Amino acid sequence: MAAAENCYDAAADLVRSAPAGQCAGTVISEDEAARIRQRRVNRIRQAMQVPPSPFPVSPTMRMKSVGTGFFVTRDGILITNDHVVAGCTALTAETSAGLSVPAKDIGHDRSDDLALLKIEQSVPVAAIFRDNDVEEGERVAAIGYPDQGMVSLRPVLAEGALTTARQAQGHQLAFHADVRPGNSGGPLLDGGGLVIGVVFAKIDTVKTYQATGRVVRDVGFAISNQAVARFLRGYHIARATLPPGPGLSMAEVLARSSPFVVRIECWN
Repeated sequence: MAAAENCYDAAADLVRSAPAGQCAGTVISEDEAARIRQRRVNRIRQAMQVPPSPFPVSPTMRMKSVGTGFFVTRDGILITNDHVVAGCTALTAETSAGLSVPAKDIGHDRSDDLALLKIEQSVPVAAIFRDNDVEEGERVAAIGYPDQGMVSLRPVLAEGALTTARQAQGHQLAFHADVRPGNSGGPLLDGGGLVIGVVFAKIDTVKTYQATGRVVRDVGFAISNQAVARFLRGYHIARATLPPGPGLSMAEVLARSSPFVVRIECWN
């Protein structure tokens, strides 16, 4: 059996065990791995505590769930999924820089699974949406805070490709990527970093196998820009748009999107 080594994924801030010579990140020592794991545990413990005043969270509340959202305007309006915020007594939004602030629920479209939140401060950057249609086979990236066995503390990128550009009523996209709980509400970006949809679900592998006899994994679904635009118009919110630009590396896509992607925390 090949020896294992500690492989550090800096983007996800995770240490994984990998067969020798197969590490896709940085090989680190046992001591370094232990320090990183403990640092992550400490941060998660801190994140799960009740935020200090003036947050709208009582001492008896605990974090119920985590999702993703992203800013659509620089005055603090962000979009996420309706199911991410449903049933929450209080909401907080944490930026990739570690700033955690209260978030107010200001709008919903349950049929398209969309919700609007507002924080009471301006932000340095908001997402830019693509202003034309997408095509099957395009390279895409889902950015969010997926559950990787532990709570994700930084935005994580899942690279993939569009598999279906149109579905029922033209308001959904299907794509092949490693989407997990916690990605809900995050942006689906094209290869140039422009938003083409809002991630809301992944395929149910077990149910699909029971219904079709096929094993289908790593398929996600996103609400298309057309549906998002209708939703935002209903609340008189303008979004920035651009035509497709030159392709970027996935590292560049993550770096450009991280400032406008936030972790949505649901408290009860």
